[in-house]
Amino acid sequence: MLQEIVGGDVLDRDGNVHLGITSKVVPVLQCDKLELKELRQKLFTQAYDEITAIDFSGIAQRSLDYESYAKKIGNTAEEIDYLGLCIAGPLKKINTLTGNFPLLR
Repeated sequence: MLQEIVGGDVLDRDGNVHLGITSKVVPVLQCDKLELKELRQKLFTQAYDEITAIDFSGIAQRSLDYESYAKKIGNTAEEIDYLGLCIAGPLKKINTLTGNFPLLR
């Protein structure tokens, strides 16, 4: 699904490759930590299974490599400190979830 929103690689004048970036507008919204945690919980229910959600946590931010991140997440549950979410999917469903959040300025 995410391949649909990432453009192809491009070359600069010197022939250096630049990996594709998103071809869609990416609004950055703001909410408090409780709202963020509640939103993440909703996104991982069957009602929103067509939405891809990638969470960013304090654990990820503090981990030096992926192996330590995976181990720490595996030993953690309710106390995960979410810092952000990246969500992609049907715009109408995303808007119903995030329509009340203001743009981050």
